[in-house]
Amino acid sequence: MRVARTLFLSLLPLLAASTLASGMATVTLRGVNGASAEVAMHGAHVISFTPDDKSKPVIYTSPTAKFDSASAIRGGIPICFPQFGPRGALPAHGFSRKSDDWTLVSTDADLEEKNGSPAKAEFRLADTEATRASAWPHPFEALYQVSICDGALRTSFKVTNKGEEDFTFTCALHTYFACGSLNAAVIGLKGSSYEDSLQGGKVLVEEGDVTFAGEVDRVYGPTPDEVKVSDPDNARSLVLTKDKTFPDMVVWNPWIEKAKEFGDLPDEAYADFVCAEVGAIREPVSLKAGETWEAAQSIRVEEQKRKRTEDVFSDVVCR
Repeated sequence: MRVARTLFLSLLPLLAASTLASGMATVTLRGVNGASAEVAMHGAHVISFTPDDKSKPVIYTSPTAKFDSASAIRGGIPICFPQFGPRGALPAHGFSRKSDDWTLVSTDADLEEKNGSPAKAEFRLADTEATRASAWPHPFEALYQVSICDGALRTSFKVTNKGEEDFTFTCALHTYFACGSLNAAVIGLKGSSYEDSLQGGKVLVEEGDVTFAGEVDRVYGPTPDEVKVSDPDNARSLVLTKDKTFPDMVVWNPWIEKAKEFGDLPDEAYADFVCAEVGAIREPVSLKAGETWEAAQSIRVEEQKRKRTEDVFSDVVCR
C-alpha cells in the first residue's frame, strides 16, 4: 500500500499537467530546479508541491481523494472559509473548499518562475446567490495567491467586505504535510496555549514538541511566526512561517481508528501526514464595510543531517 501511495504522489504533477483523470481542471506552477505546484480550480486547492526535481513531495494528497464537484479534496491545502470547523452555523469548514466558483485571475505568463520573479497563480471567489442564501449571506471578495520562488511555496489569502454591513469570519489553510512516518513532530509551539478538542476544548499549555502516539486535534494560539514539522525519516524539516494575522495553528492527525472512518483516506495513511494549519480561529476576524484583511504562509524545506552508523553506535555506548 505504501509503495502505491508513493507512486501516486510522484505522478501527481504529470496527471495534473492539463486535467486530473476525473476531468477536474488544474493549474500548474513551475519554478527553477524542477520545483512545481499543482492547484485544482475546485476550491482553489493546492494538491501538490515539490521544491525541486530531487526532493520528495512536501504536501500530502490522499490517493483515494474524491475529485468531484460535491466533495472537498482530502489532503493538500484546503481553504477553510468563512468558517473553521463547526464554529458557526455553516457546514464544517465553510463553503470555499468545495466551491467551483473560484476563477483564475492571473495569466499563463505568470505561471513560470523566471528572472527572479516567482511563479504565481491568483484565484478569486465572490459571493453568489447560493452563499447569499446561506447562514453567512455577506457580499465579499476573496483573493488567494499561490506562488513558488527559490524552492519555497507561499500562499496568501485576502478577504474584502464588499457589503454595507460589518461581518466576521474564521478561516484556516488546512495544510497536510507529507512525512515518512509519525516519527514526525511539530516543533516550536512550546509554551503556547491550546484548546484540546479531544477534551471538550479544555485549555492547556504545550510543554514541548508535539508528537504523535494517538489522535491529536488541537487549536494553538497565539503561536510563533515560525514552526517546523520535523520529518526525520526523510532527513528534513518542513519550515512554516506565517503572518501575525494568522495568529493560530491547528495540529491534527486522525490516528488509526478515525482514519478508518474516512472514505477518502486509506486506513494506513494516517501515518503519512501531519496537519499544521495556520489560521484565524479562536477570535473571528471582523471587517467593516470596504475593509480588507490579508494573511500568508510560506513553506520551505530544511535538510537534516542523518546520523552516521558510528554516531548511533557511539550514542548507545555512551549511555
